[in-house]
Amino acid sequence: MGASHSGPDVTRRPFRATTADDPAMVSGHRIGGRLGTSALGGVYLAHAPGGQPVALTVVHPELAAAEGFAARFHRDAQEAGRIRAPGVLPVLGSGQEGGRYWIATAYVPALPLDAAVDGQGPLPTRVVLRLVAGLAETLQALHNTGAVHGDLRPAHVLLAPDGPKVTGYGLAAVADPAADARQDRQGPAFLAPEQVAGRPPVPATDVFALGQVAAYASIGRPPFADPARVPQDEPDLNELPGELREIVTRCLIKEPGLRPSLAQVTAMCGQAAPAAPRPDTWLPPSLLAMIPPTPSPGGGPGAPGVPPVPPVVPPPAPGHGKPRRRVVRGAVGVLAVAAAVGVGVALVGGFSRSSDARGKGFGATATAPAASPSGVPTTAPASPAPSPAADPGDTYQGLRLPAGSAVVLRDDPPFVHPDVTGGSFGLTPRGDAFFAEPHEAWLSVPAPGLPSTLDSCRTAGGPQLTSVPRQSLAPGDGRMCVHMIDGTVALVTLRQVSAPAAPEQFAVIDVTVWRLLDQSAESDL
Repeated sequence: MGASHSGPDVTRRPFRATTADDPAMVSGHRIGGRLGTSALGGVYLAHAPGGQPVALTVVHPELAAAEGFAARFHRDAQEAGRIRAPGVLPVLGSGQEGGRYWIATAYVPALPLDAAVDGQGPLPTRVVLRLVAGLAETLQALHNTGAVHGDLRPAHVLLAPDGPKVTGYGLAAVADPAADARQDRQGPAFLAPEQVAGRPPVPATDVFALGQVAAYASIGRPPFADPARVPQDEPDLNELPGELREIVTRCLIKEPGLRPSLAQVTAMCGQAAPAAPRPDTWLPPSLLAMIPPTPSPGGGPGAPGVPPVPPVVPPPAPGHGKPRRRVVRGAVGVLAVAAAVGVGVALVGGFSRSSDARGKGFGATATAPAASPSGVPTTAPASPAPSPAADPGDTYQGLRLPAGSAVVLRDDPPFVHPDVTGGSFGLTPRGDAFFAEPHEAWLSVPAPGLPSTLDSCRTAGGPQLTSVPRQSLAPGDGRMCVHMIDGTVALVTLRQVSAPAAPEQFAVIDVTVWRLLDQSAESDL
């Protein structure tokens, strides 16, 4: 039943290699491969600063340039981050890096529905019935949180071994699927008549989209040739199997109030399903073969089709005894290892140091020491030390700061102490504010537009603060200064922040440190 197909392409994987146009890193997320494209932008397999794999959506530049986009994006992304429902992949974080907006959701080994249909053709009827029943239950759980998906389409439906998953929810107003309907880069939008008319989506809108997804999965094409003509046209369901015809026909009723509830859809699927016992897995072997295992942070055999991700270089162990001081600026230890393994700037799970004494500014990449003919790193003679005001400082990128922990600035390099009172500054146990240890430091917020320099921290106006609310620092470029009582100054840039309802609260920061005392002291290495 349904359209015929020449046979499964079991060699196809949902990962594709990135190109020169794709970013290599976004706010500390290392890009490993391209998963596809959504209404918002390109979707990548990435590893977050903590090392966990995520599906990272980077917003299309033309969409981000629209008037009012930034406010809508941050508002809706924060709302989406609060949603927790079975079968709905949670939003783990979102932010902005310069003019680039991104949102990260949990990654599960799965196959997008459009990739499955492209690779194998229409799905068996029993699989479609299981798919629709699972999606109906997931959408009901989503509605129970007070949310509506509003942009359910094959690219947002993932076929996982344990059942279908849903992503791409909560940002329909940002992505504007009605305006996006005729773009083919992520497939046609499965719009309901009310959306074409410009009305906001309601729960019944998701039911209409579910009917279109069911037809697409069964016959291999959308039931409406032109999404913009959904209110006028009738769906083409001639090839639809009889077991699915009533379900899809009722879901595609034009009037929202006359469509069945999701509970009724689930019941109809149960009645239409064959009486034979259900198999252990709901997907046929040919589709299971297209689902890759979860990639490890180091890439390799566990991630078929994914370019290898640079290995993780752990941060140096915290120092003991007297504070460690440097003889020559530049990361002799960490960066020599980083150069050997091909790591650029970000070191997942720790940080990278990105300045040296030869005039590199904030965010510049440090160069590793030259190697002697024997292969042993050698240290070049130190250049004259710049004046304190012109000193670019030492930058440590991608430092992950869990809620209830603190950064120790007394050591070089800095490290994260698990005790909230054990460092110079930290993130409160609730993750809602940064704070300074009163006997060690105080905080200030530099004025917007000032360069990321020592002078900007020195001239920051306002009171000496003991805490700065997290929400007052925009993810991507929010900054604050830490002033130590021994004269050390640090500029902290917020690169990423967890969603408010995420089970683990954290921030990812870059820290530039100016140590103004004992700069010529001997190293104790």
